[in-house]
Amino acid sequence: MTLVSQGAETDLCQGPCYSGWTYHNGRCFQHIADEKTWLDAELHCVSLGGNLASEHSEDDHVFLKKLNGNDKSFWIGLSDTHKEGTWLWSDGTSANFKEGLAFSSWNSGEPNNQGEEGCVHSNFGGQKDWNDTECDGNLSIIYLKPHRRLKLCALLMPQSGLKPGGRLKARSLMKLCSLLKPRDGLKLHGRIKLHVPLKSPEALQASETLRSPEFILIHLHP
Repeated sequence: MTLVSQGAETDLCQGPCYSGWTYHNGRCFQHIADEKTWLDAELHCVSLGGNLASEHSEDDHVFLKKLNGNDKSFWIGLSDTHKEGTWLWSDGTSANFKEGLAFSSWNSGEPNNQGEEGCVHSNFGGQKDWNDTECDGNLSIIYLKPHRRLKLCALLMPQSGLKPGGRLKARSLMKLCSLLKPRDGLKLHGRIKLHVPLKSPEALQASETLRSPEFILIHLHP
């Protein structure tokens, strides 16, 4: 049996993030030193398939400041430009601060809407936390986007000893299928080419396993 890559997104042995992005808590992040206004930054993020970064824990907050790599403040995806005092993350995740249902890390006395301040930057002032500010300033950016699907080789190695492009005999087929289980709520992407007779018991059982709803974009080839 041969495992075959279907392209960049399903490359069997690459990690959850593309080159230049950093994985953290199920998401991929990238710091860009080029300074933009909040809106231009968000639009650029969207063009890359993501959004300005959102923070949902102290761990996220510390991670983003470390990724920033300096003492300057940077845009995050929080704003209330649509309605004063109602904060929203640009990626659609919860920002229900008033009821204590979402993480927040405001500097003391913030947000204060001093001078029509509708966008938020982080790493600001002595506390190095969030501050609302005018949206037309130019700051560096941290983007986020969802991680790629968990790759097959990350699940199969070293348990099965399988290598990309490697072949397994029919007797090893069911051992491989027993390892092909979604982890952490993720579904598997990949393509499997069978080099055993499709009428064999192993192949038939594998076919039923791999065609179940748990395994998406997995194709059997005689």
